[in-house]
Amino acid sequence: MEESLCGWWESQGKATYGNKTAFAAALELDRKTVADYLAGRFFPVGHRRRALYAATQIPLLAPGAELQPVASKLLAKAHGYIDSLPTAANTKDQHRNFCERILGHLSERNISALREVTPALVFQNAPDYKSKKAERHALGFFGRFMAAKHLWDERQEREFEEFLTRYYHQKYKPRENKAAQEPEPSAAGQLLRELVVNCGEMVARCSRVRIDDLKDEGISLGSGRMLRYGEGLHRVSKALVDRWLDQAGLRSAKKIRLSFLSPYAARSG
Repeated sequence: MEESLCGWWESQGKATYGNKTAFAAALELDRKTVADYLAGRFFPVGHRRRALYAATQIPLLAPGAELQPVASKLLAKAHGYIDSLPTAANTKDQHRNFCERILGHLSERNISALREVTPALVFQNAPDYKSKKAERHALGFFGRFMAAKHLWDERQEREFEEFLTRYYHQKYKPRENKAAQEPEPSAAGQLLRELVVNCGEMVARCSRVRIDDLKDEGISLGSGRMLRYGEGLHRVSKALVDRWLDQAGLRSAKKIRLSFLSPYAARSG
């Protein structure tokens, strides 16, 4: 890696960009970080690796270059799926990082066929983020990608949903000495969890949804996106939405935001 990137810089980079500061500015990266990469002190990952590959076309920097063939093909499909989503650039980068990390772990298992990428194997090779919230988002997004591209059948989709629910409770179960004292979760809390776990939405995005975004078929998120009512991945429970509206007393509201951190949510549980 060091010889490849350093060689590119000496043979092409200097002539094109002049100096490392200009090169870093063109990549929209920190100058010291780029200098470390050019010196071979660190290997770029995530969006930095993708930016360097776009600028240099060095094969070793190509997304998935170090992966086994099956994992590499899956990553290419994942990138195509992510590009098709009507989401912001930073969200796309986050989703790419999720898939690259999970598929990197799966590649270490030397998978030889797509049928070996089962829900159980995905959870056995979780991305292992320090933040369990990020880990849950990563797993949820990867499962939605596999389902959306029909890489899992209906039985595997249901199995994944069960694993995801179980994983959530294992990571976030209440302390045993407080379990008996805790009331039943409010509809606001349950709905927020469903939007985050099943639908992969961020809490900040949920807070921007308004009452008049609730349609007959689901919740409108703008830009043509619709979270449809139903059960399973990327679905939201209509009964849960109705129960939250009843608890919060918002049936007659028109423009109030569906903020689950608002006084309405607090009042309802």
